[in-house]
Amino acid sequence: MNNNKNKALITFELSNSLRGIAIFIIFICHYYQWITPDRTYLRYLCFHFNMIAVCLFLVLSGYGLNERFTRDGLKNFLSKRLKKIFLPYWLIILLLVLFNKINISDIFSYVFLIEYPPHFPGWFLQFIVFTYAYFFITCSLLKTPNHRLLMFLLVSFTLMIFTRDEIWRTQSFSVFAGLMISSHKEKIAAYLGKSNSFHLTLFFLSISILIFGFQQVPLIGDNLPLKYVGMIDIGLTCFASIAIMLFFVKVVSSKALMVPGLLGFISYELYLTHSCIFGFLGGMSLLQQTLLYIVLSLLSAFLLKKTTQLLLNLIEKRT
Repeated sequence: MNNNKNKALITFELSNSLRGIAIFIIFICHYYQWITPDRTYLRYLCFHFNMIAVCLFLVLSGYGLNERFTRDGLKNFLSKRLKKIFLPYWLIILLLVLFNKINISDIFSYVFLIEYPPHFPGWFLQFIVFTYAYFFITCSLLKTPNHRLLMFLLVSFTLMIFTRDEIWRTQSFSVFAGLMISSHKEKIAAYLGKSNSFHLTLFFLSISILIFGFQQVPLIGDNLPLKYVGMIDIGLTCFASIAIMLFFVKVVSSKALMVPGLLGFISYELYLTHSCIFGFLGGMSLLQQTLLYIVLSLLSAFLLKKTTQLLLNLIEKRT
């Protein structure tokens, strides 16, 4: 399924850097939310920044899924991706058992994501596995790109309307946004090539700010049912994450993206490990907690990345 027109709008290096920016936001916001249990406005802002960063992750995932499908088809699609998702997760579960942080009786439900450990972002893994499954099924059954996009749109609407999980509802269109960007990347690249990137970035950013401001109106924010608040959050997260992507696609130089690119290399592993570190903190000063949180999170993420790569290479050699 090679395509000569398959020139990436978002290169691997840029995608890696954007993931680094996203995980940095999540890393900071989760820590602030953990040390500030009281409801403050800054904690409220952290929640929204966190949702925007997760949306950016998922938009990039949707873009990457479609790019790889266009290039390689569905060969080893599920097995390759599920190994990368579950192997580091299972290693974390094993470590949590060894450190006596979870009960052995709960291992079965944790291993198969029926439940997940305290503080752990298990919903994200469930969402990604669900995304891989419906992407694989859709691409297997439907051969026309427009038909596939319509099915993806239908899945997004279904999640938005029927899911009871507010986070799933908020992120229901994130993957679809990435799929759309990938499917129309030539037109988007041509438009951005006409020096319109800054204006388009400003447009998406302005829309997201307006939506956020709309939520702050007491008559609206205090009286809307939670379901409709989640629907409004869809617009906020998607528009803001796309604004971030557009800004870095054309406005920021590649040299400025080198540092977030280093975080992007371990972004998934850091997403998995940083919340587990909370279970090892406590009984120390805020400075000590913060330093330990940073060092342990980064070190464990790097070691998890290397261990996973080693195991994946061993599995590949045996198959």
